[in-house]
This record gives sequence, C-alpha cells and structure tokens, in this order.
Amino acid sequence: MGGFIDFTLQYFHLFLIAVLIAIVTLVMSKFINRKRTLFMVMTVLVIGFFFAVQQLKYTSFPELYDKTLKEDSVIEEINIREYDPSDDSLETSASKVIEDQDTIERLMNDFSKVELKKEDGTAREFYQYHVEIIVTNQAGEDRYLTNVINIKLDQDYLNDYKVISSTNHLKTLQSLVSRKDAS
Repeated sequence: MGGFIDFTLQYFHLFLIAVLIAIVTLVMSKFINRKRTLFMVMTVLVIGFFFAVQQLKYTSFPELYDKTLKEDSVIEEINIREYDPSDDSLETSASKVIEDQDTIERLMNDFSKVELKKEDGTAREFYQYHVEIIVTNQAGEDRYLTNVINIKLDQDYLNDYKVISSTNHLKTLQSLVSRKDAS
C-alpha cells in the first residue's frame, strides 16, 4: 500500500496534466466537429504549454528575489561563509561580515548580472559559499520588516538554480573572503 501512495504522489502532477488535457479536449470537441482539426488544435496547445513551462524555469537573480530586494530596500549587512568543498564536515574555512555600503553595492551588482535556470532534482548539499543578506523594507508608516535571504552558491549553482550566464558572479565575493583581515 505504501508503494502505491509513493508512486501516486511522485507522478501526481502527470496525472493532473493528463486530466487537464482530457477536459480541454472534451470542451474543445463541442466547438470543433472535425477530429483532425481537434487533434491539431490540442497538439498546438500541448506544445505551447510545454514551451511556456520550460520558459518559467529561466530567471535572474533580481527576479528571483524581487519581493524582498526592492528599490527602496536597505541592505543592512551581508554575512559570508566559505566552505572547503573537499571537506564533508561543513566547517567554515573563512567568514566575513560586510557592512560597508560600497562593498555591498559591488556584491549586489555582481549578483544582479546572474542568469539562472531552475534545475529539477538537483538538491545539492555542498556549496562553496553561504551568503546571508540582511534586508530591511518599509512595511507601513513607521513600520519596518527585516528579512534574511540565505543563498548557497558556487561557480555553477545558486541554491537550486544552475548559473547559465558567463558573468564572474563570485569576483567580489572571492576577493572579500581571501583578504587577510577576514574575521
């Protein structure tokens, strides 16, 4: 019984898509009498839907965090932790707290150029950097809300997204962590 439930939950989205196609075909058959035309219309709709879903997998860093990082957001500080990817213990090899607004702006400029693609089934455990961006937004008159954006990244991935742009998004990050005055 447990195997059936696991199978159903794993492929439930495919079942829903098949039901949706069947319902749309049934409705369209009321308006289109010829089966060949109905088949062609449904084929175009399914292919169009597939391409639309594929396009939704592409985003950029600013689009990904647009609800938290707004025009009037204030980034209070950025905490950076570096991990040694060859060490499975996840001990921090270096860390740095950034409060200087010019440095924060350089870091955010590097991140803003990153183009991303959602990768299905790529839950990764080990990243080279963990970045915490502490952001304050105005929530109302005389009310402010502080959020923490947690980002795990390396050269190829940012959280569950594959970096598809050829920007050097780690340039400022690497220079900050590699400085001798890292805390």
